[in-house]
Amino acid sequence: MGVTRGPKYPGLEDGLVFSFDPKNRDCWNGGLTNVNNSVKGTSGSMSGLGATGVDGAITSEGYVHWDGTDSYATMEDTNTSLGLVGTNQMSVMFWATSDDSTVVEWSAPMGATNNNAYSDGWGFYVRDAYDKINFFVEQYGTNVVICNDAFPTDGTWFNVCGVYDGTLGSDNLKIYANGVQQTSTDNYTGNITQDGSNGVFLGRTSGYPGYYWDGKSGPCMIWNRPLSSSEVLTNYNRLKGRFGL
Repeated sequence: MGVTRGPKYPGLEDGLVFSFDPKNRDCWNGGLTNVNNSVKGTSGSMSGLGATGVDGAITSEGYVHWDGTDSYATMEDTNTSLGLVGTNQMSVMFWATSDDSTVVEWSAPMGATNNNAYSDGWGFYVRDAYDKINFFVEQYGTNVVICNDAFPTDGTWFNVCGVYDGTLGSDNLKIYANGVQQTSTDNYTGNITQDGSNGVFLGRTSGYPGYYWDGKSGPCMIWNRPLSSSEVLTNYNRLKGRFGL
């Protein structure tokens, strides 16, 4: 059984192994580690996000603000503790905004991979050529799906969900934006191999320390099973009002 960080995200609970909602103090208190005092934000210092004296990473409005330069956080939970390693099924969803009017190539809102080659684990990242969110499993260059539309860079909230089901013969890797499926591929059916020595990162992926997210993070969650299209839409609809959508 994986670790669920505090109260569950107000979405589907079947297979939910991790949830983080910055609006709920009981959910994040002690659940993140402050790395090199680099978690920053805009609303003054707060305690509970790992070390005390963190510079406003979680605001009173209930989000984490990343500066795009050196701020990030890591969950104590890993792919191993979440029960994902050695399996070929998972789903991961997050809410975010971007403050980047010019897209920073490889900037990443969330991920869990051990090496700089992005060739294990999973994660999200942005390519400069696309201005679009990418979701990969095990290998960023081949086992990847890309949103059809560029994400908003004006501070508008958006929701992204990546789904992997290696048991399917086709369309086993999918990405959704605001509850709507964007693209799919069938390039990979193997297991998640990331061994868990790094945790789940917010504000960048864990594999490389240079690609930081410039914007905000809301709730994020991980399931140990593939969500259906209707389930992805259900989760989106349950929180879209909170973000003005």
